[in-house]
Amino acid sequence: MFKQSDVFNCNSTVLPFTADQLNAIVKSTVSCGFVFCNYAELITTINKINRASTYDVTLNTDEIIKNNTDPTKNYNVVIQVEGDRKNNIYDAHIQADETGSFCSFDTYSGEFKEELFALKRKLAKKYLCTYEAINTWAVETGVSIAEDSLMNMCNNFDIFEKYIMNTSDIESFVEALPSDIVKNYIDALNLNCTKILKKYKNEVLSHLKNITKLEATITLHKPIIVKIFALSGVASMAKRDWPTLPIVSLDRRAFDSLNWFV
Repeated sequence: MFKQSDVFNCNSTVLPFTADQLNAIVKSTVSCGFVFCNYAELITTINKINRASTYDVTLNTDEIIKNNTDPTKNYNVVIQVEGDRKNNIYDAHIQADETGSFCSFDTYSGEFKEELFALKRKLAKKYLCTYEAINTWAVETGVSIAEDSLMNMCNNFDIFEKYIMNTSDIESFVEALPSDIVKNYIDALNLNCTKILKKYKNEVLSHLKNITKLEATITLHKPIIVKIFALSGVASMAKRDWPTLPIVSLDRRAFDSLNWFV
C-alpha cells in the first residue's frame, strides 16, 4: 500500500495521479485482443463480432494456453480484434484510498526514474526545505530544534534530507505540512511529471500493454476484426470454402504463442 508520504519521498517513484489524469497525458484507448473459436463456428463468430457494440477479448497468456489446450473446445482459429477499451486501461496502474490516488513507476527504466528522483529533490528543496515547513513539523510533533540548527537545516538540503526526508520522520513531516505548501508541491509535481511522462510516452505505453496481458479479459467498444489466424490444416479448408476470407496460416507453435508477438 502506498502512503501520502511516498509522493514526497525523493527516493520513491509514487506520483499522485488518477487514471483519468494519466489517460489525458498519454492517451491509450485503442486496444486489441484475441477471440478463439473452432472452424465450424468461424462465420458465426465473425458475424457476432461485426454486429456487436462491445466484445470480450484476451491477451492473457494463461487464458490463451487454457483455450489452446482444452480438448473439449478444439479451438483452431484465433481472431484478432481491435476497439476502444470499455474501462480505463490505467485503472490497473492506480491505487486509491481515502488519502488520494497513487501510481508507482518502480518497474520503469533507470533513465525515467533518475529524472523523476531529480525532479522530486528539486521540488523538495524549493517547497519542503523551508522554515515554515520544518518549524510547523517541530511544533506539532514536539521535536526540539535549536533555532540555529533549524536555520542550518533550511539552508542545507543535504542535512534536511538526511535527518528528515530519508528517515521515518518523513511521515509525520508530511502530515504536518501546511495545506498551501502541499498544494504548491503537488501542483508543481503534476505539471513537471506530465512533461516527463510525455517524454517517455513509448515506455508508458509499453508498460500498459504488459498490464493488459495480465487481465483475463478486456471489453472493447466498436470491435473491428483485424486478422484471422488458423492452424495450417484449417487454413487450407478456409481457402477452399471461403476464398475471399483473408486467413493467416500458422503452425501449432506460432498459433500457441500469438500473444507474444501482438
